[in-house]
Amino acid sequence: MILRYFVFRHGETDWNLQKKFQGHTDIPLNANGMAQALVLAEKIQKLQLKVILSSDLLRAIKTAEIALGGRTVPFRIHADLRETHLGDAEGLTHEEINSRFGEDIILKWKSIATEDFHYQFPNGEKKSDHLLRLRRFLEAYAHSESHQSGDQIGVSTHGGSLVRLVHSCENAPDTPIAIPNCAIHEINYVVPERRWIYVGEI
Repeated sequence: MILRYFVFRHGETDWNLQKKFQGHTDIPLNANGMAQALVLAEKIQKLQLKVILSSDLLRAIKTAEIALGGRTVPFRIHADLRETHLGDAEGLTHEEINSRFGEDIILKWKSIATEDFHYQFPNGEKKSDHLLRLRRFLEAYAHSESHQSGDQIGVSTHGGSLVRLVHSCENAPDTPIAIPNCAIHEINYVVPERRWIYVGEI
C-alpha cells in the first residue's frame, strides 16, 4: 500500500521578506503570503485530500486554511511538523548569522551532503533529528489508521521540513530543491516496507 503525501511550505512572512531565520518562532503570514496561499489553492483543489496534517505554527495553519478554499477536509495540527529549532540563529538575518557564527555556516545549513546531515546551529536542533521527528510522525499516522492505497494527504509545513523529507527519499534530486513559499512536492510512502520515494514538484 502506498500513501501519497503532498508536502507544501507556508506562504511568505515578514521575516521571510527580511531574510530572518524563523525556526520555531511563531510569525504569521503577511499579505503577500496570503495571496501565495490562494495560488497554492489552485493546485490543492485538483487533489482529493483525505486529511491535512499541519505544523502548529500560525504560518502553516493559515496557509493550509486558505489553500483548502473552504473545502471540508479533516485538519490535524501537531508540533512535530514544525520547522527545525534553530537555537541561537532564530530571529537573525543571513548577514547577522555569518557575522556571529562564521561565513560558511549557512552553506553547511543548506547543504544536502551526507557529511553535513548532523549539522546544527548553536543550541539548536540537528538536521538529522528534525528529519527523525518528521518521519516518526508521518509514519505513525500511516500505520495507526485505516487507509486505502493511493490516499492523498496534505502536509502544511516549512522550508526546512520540505528539504529534509525530499532529500531523504529514494529518487531524491542530487542538488538542493528550490523552496519558494508555497512550493508543493509529492512524496510517496510504501507502508509495508517503510520506504519513502520522491515523486516530484507539482
